[in-house]
Amino acid sequence: MDKIDTTISTTIPVWKSQMVIALGLSNQRKALDLQNKADEVTNKLLARNAAALYKGAVDAEKANQRSVVEIDTLEKINAELIATLKETVQIQKEGEANREAAQVKMRQIESDLKNALLENAQQM
Repeated sequence: MDKIDTTISTTIPVWKSQMVIALGLSNQRKALDLQNKADEVTNKLLARNAAALYKGAVDAEKANQRSVVEIDTLEKINAELIATLKETVQIQKEGEANREAAQVKMRQIESDLKNALLENAQQM
């Protein structure tokens, strides 16, 4: 009976205290695991934000340093303008030559008409 009484008075309270300690340790482990996961997520988020900031800043600076008009575009436009000027001058020269030829032809036609009129007037 004394043994049962000792067991009830000593062992059961020790078991209870051990269970409380075990539950406390279990809760502490869960809290620690949760804290570790939160730390991992925070670190990943910070790393991702740093990478996004880097990319954004680099892309923005590249865009800021880029010329409004690129040299290749200016060279192409310049070549097209030169070609336009040359072709325009060539067309003007051809037009002038055609007008001169037309004037010569018109003088010839006018001369032919006068001669025909004179011939007809003499025959009458």
